[in-house]
Amino acid sequence: MPKLDITVGNEEKHNIRVEGSIWTGKFAVYIDEKEMAKAHGKLKDEVLLTIGNKEKHELKVTSEGLLAPRIKVFLDSKLIATT
Repeated sequence: MPKLDITVGNEEKHNIRVEGSIWTGKFAVYIDEKEMAKAHGKLKDEVLLTIGNKEKHELKVTSEGLLAPRIKVFLDSKLIATT
């Protein structure tokens, strides 16, 4: 199971965790241990979220492929992690 664990923010810190399935292509996005979104295993999938209160960031998580999907995490349009 692919898993990414990232801390983001300067003044306002948030933990982003992405867990995916290599068999189904599905993945879930957790922010500060709370599940915020799920993707349902399409050939190409994307989740967009805004995180933060005072320090806002745009988070995009993409997945490509069905078996052993490649997951990418972007923060404010910059790639910050990949599986």
